[in-house]
Amino acid sequence: MYQYAEHVKQKQKIYQNALLKAGFSRWLIGAGALHYQFRDDISYPFATNAYFREWLPLLQRPDCFIGLAPEKDQPILFLKVVDDFWHSDPEPLPEDIHNVFQIVEFAEVDSLHDYFVMDKNTVYLGPTLGNQPSFLGDVTLNDEGAIAYVDYHRAYKTEYEVDAMRNANRVAVLGHLAAKNGFEAGESELDIHLRYLQAVRAKDEELPYHNIVGLNENAAVLHHNHLQKHSPAVHRSMLIDAGAQYLGYASDITRTYATDNATDNASAEYKALINAVETLQLQLLDDLAIGVDYVQLHRRTHEYIAGALIEIGVLTGSVESAVNSGITRAFFPHGLGHLIGTQVHDKGGHLANENGELRAPPAEHPFLRCTRTLESGMAFTIEPGIYIIESLLAPWRTKVDSGVNWALVEALAPYGGVRIEDDIVITEKGIENLTRNAFSAAVG
Repeated sequence: MYQYAEHVKQKQKIYQNALLKAGFSRWLIGAGALHYQFRDDISYPFATNAYFREWLPLLQRPDCFIGLAPEKDQPILFLKVVDDFWHSDPEPLPEDIHNVFQIVEFAEVDSLHDYFVMDKNTVYLGPTLGNQPSFLGDVTLNDEGAIAYVDYHRAYKTEYEVDAMRNANRVAVLGHLAAKNGFEAGESELDIHLRYLQAVRAKDEELPYHNIVGLNENAAVLHHNHLQKHSPAVHRSMLIDAGAQYLGYASDITRTYATDNATDNASAEYKALINAVETLQLQLLDDLAIGVDYVQLHRRTHEYIAGALIEIGVLTGSVESAVNSGITRAFFPHGLGHLIGTQVHDKGGHLANENGELRAPPAEHPFLRCTRTLESGMAFTIEPGIYIIESLLAPWRTKVDSGVNWALVEALAPYGGVRIEDDIVITEKGIENLTRNAFSAAVG
């Protein structure tokens, strides 16, 4: 509980500083509300506002709020409590929460005015579906200046947050190992996904994002979420990108596997490709240090990608020429990684400072989600990959000097691609690889 209490104190300091800088007096953070399907009484799965669950791991209690006011030493939890014979009892509060929060129970959101000042000096932080709910009165909705300060500092995790992410990785690894067994047993993408859910003891909506389970060619689809229900005739490869939540914090892990069932001549080359991506990912981990510019790290990744493609024979020529020509971007089109926390892609990755100024990704790398310089306490992912994506490679087919071994590309296409992703926390002592530590603990 000490760890959690210190975490809340740190959050209070950040949020109060944000108010001072932006010229406001109070925060009201909404957990969010249930939303219903059109002309129906069936709700969509509830997902708590990521900013709310940084304060409190209360994940299935819609219409709750956290209030922060300078005259209050403790944050206030406005807890909706109603008599309800239709539904199961609500999610219980965490143990000893009364030592950290002042708790105010209410039955109707319109009564919040009786407990908290709702004027333009109060910043509401939460979902509104584009409209200002009437109960919010004259509050300021999601002020960008105040939120930018919060987002900038969310990159630096407290020990409570790091411990939650350790456990999120521990849980997800159980799912990854179960999924690997399903792949080796020749199961479909859907069946592998169901194995994963069973292993992590979660429903789909309790995952931090939609699992990606790509068999064979589908391993080249960066966000392959249409899980096929029938097994392919031959299992060549599997790329699984899947995470878990713990106390509202996410893990985001990707692994790629090959089988010995493939009957074509590219099986050895694909295994070499997996090994090459594993090697370059480990090299990137060795390159991590406080003060490293994530943009430059991403550019260095393209050099490593070029080297790997040359090594296995997909490209000819030099690393320099491959990078300068832009061909590596056809094989590795996404960013190296992103910040991570209660959001899989934590906001703030493009912030240059706490004032909200942005550092946009380079024009040639528009999908890079993090442009920050690495500092102690940051949590982020490292996820290089190499894919055979025809729509990206097609423009290069007519270039006589592309340096591409098209015969090998065609042979590798049925395998899709490779990605390896770890969750990292960097400190003054070095890096903590939450993902590889969890795999090591699980397999011994």
